[in-house]
Amino acid sequence: MAITINGNGTLTGVSVGGLPDGIVDTDMLASNAVTAAKSSGLGITHARTYRITTAFTLTSGSADITSNWEYDDSTGVGFLGSGWALPSSGAFSFPATGIYEVRVHSSWYAGSGTNTPYGGLTLVGTANNFSSEGVRAQAYSSQSDDLNQARYHNVHVSAIFDVTDTSNNKFKIKTYRDPNYDNIVIVGGSSENNTYVEVIRLGDT
Repeated sequence: MAITINGNGTLTGVSVGGLPDGIVDTDMLASNAVTAAKSSGLGITHARTYRITTAFTLTSGSADITSNWEYDDSTGVGFLGSGWALPSSGAFSFPATGIYEVRVHSSWYAGSGTNTPYGGLTLVGTANNFSSEGVRAQAYSSQSDDLNQARYHNVHVSAIFDVTDTSNNKFKIKTYRDPNYDNIVIVGGSSENNTYVEVIRLGDT
């Protein structure tokens, strides 16, 4: 069909996809022209926060946080996307493929009379469902040897993950302390975030 320029300024005879690249730019699109279906997959589509519900004592040099995880369910909390799952034996999976930021925050303390130089967090990732693993981020907080009062600390780590396979790309959270000194307590709570993880999908892989 021939392309016809009509007297009212419209065109007829243009097939779908018939315009070359560059003919239509964003200024030509009406503000309501991009529907939800057309914008699917753009922007942040998945985000969720996990936390541990109870405190635990780290009695060795290091240990995975394997239990007492829950979704943040405090009043007013929000999350995006479906496919989320609580960690299995401490292993977190991702709900869909994509590029993710994982942020881990922890509060810990050494009680009165406890002598320990430092404590911290390690974010561990795997691309083969923990047949092997590697440290993605690590941080610690140190303290003096003043034993008269409890001393409280906050530690934060984060990393970007390229998730191409949701069955194999996973992560774990490890806590650690100086194994030659006393125990520390990792703080948890079921009504607020003390030791918690934020998982945000930034975009497509």
